Amino acid sequence: MNNLSDKDFDPFTFDTEFIIEVPSWRATKDVTMKADIIEEITRIYGYDNFDVHTAESPLYPVRIDTEKSAEDSIKDILVKRYSLHELHSYIWTYNDEYKALGMEVEDNIKLINATNPNIETIRRSIVPTQLCQVKYNTDYASDFGVFEIGRTVDGVNSETNLCNEYKKLCITLFSKTKTTEKLYFELRDILAVIADDIKHESISFEKAEAVHSYQHPRNLNKVICGGKNIGEIGVVHPVVTKKIDKKANIVYAEIDVAEFAEVTAKSIQYDEPSKYPEMEADLTFMCDRFAPIGSAVYTQHSPIVKKVSYVDSYTDESGKSITVRIHFSDKSKTLTREEVSAVTDKVVAKLAEQGIALKS
Repeated sequence: MNNLSDKDFDPFTFDTEFIIEVPSWRATKDVTMKADIIEEITRIYGYDNFDVHTAESPLYPVRIDTEKSAEDSIKDILVKRYSLHELHSYIWTYNDEYKALGMEVEDNIKLINATNPNIETIRRSIVPTQLCQVKYNTDYASDFGVFEIGRTVDGVNSETNLCNEYKKLCITLFSKTKTTEKLYFELRDILAVIADDIKHESISFEKAEAVHSYQHPRNLNKVICGGKNIGEIGVVHPVVTKKIDKKANIVYAEIDVAEFAEVTAKSIQYDEPSKYPEMEADLTFMCDRFAPIGSAVYTQHSPIVKKVSYVDSYTDESGKSITVRIHFSDKSKTLTREEVSAVTDKVVAKLAEQGIALKS
């Protein structure tokens, strides 16, 4: 250290440059980085010569990551409001368990030198993993719901040679007492509440094609929020459901957390309620989907229509039907039955053009 003695060296007054050479017998042991040099200097100077005082460091406001904020809010809603159970699972597939439930193990990234060939493939979706977990818990309750926010991988990025990694929210509802329709609408309402509470946005659905062995060939829809396709909601394939429990119904939803987080949150707006009484009209249509009915109502652009909601669905000898409730209100006056009927008649006529008849 430039032949400086302990008495000559004062790191707080020494203002010229000097070169430090680490002896070879120290270089490969405990002096390997800058912090080790500082430790040597402070030891030479003497620890007792340092003034003891509290370190000062500026504190800056930290903006919580949008995705992490959305993730925490989702968990709070699912646990506190719907009493769902949170699960944690590994990112790989369990080949034997998948095959036992009639689910295909899809080709994907594999682990090199995996200790067990049963877990060498990385999963593309959390849904099959969660269905295996549901299978192990069917004896504990006749009705329950589980969820997980975890990682999935879908192939490799050709440009970066890194995995295409995604964070997904998966929700599965299991029931031995409820119909598939009731369970499906419960899950739809859960997704609607999540979107409304966090983003103040409504959700809509578009028909999706089944491409995985666990998906129902017909009952599968894309979930749209803020104009973005954020995931899917569907019924589990009948073959898989029967292997889990012959008397149960199972529905699921898988949402891309990053896509949902990127949806621009709408501002909260206050709409003063009318001091005049609201009117409601229940209509039952021979149809198996709510979407065309809701669309027919809103495309009327009637100022007195406040919202349309699903009431119930029925199946009898004439087929399947859905009952909806249209809510009417006017801030300036009490509505008459004629004003309400004028809107409902247009809705009925619009749906009749699409082959959807009003149930008599």
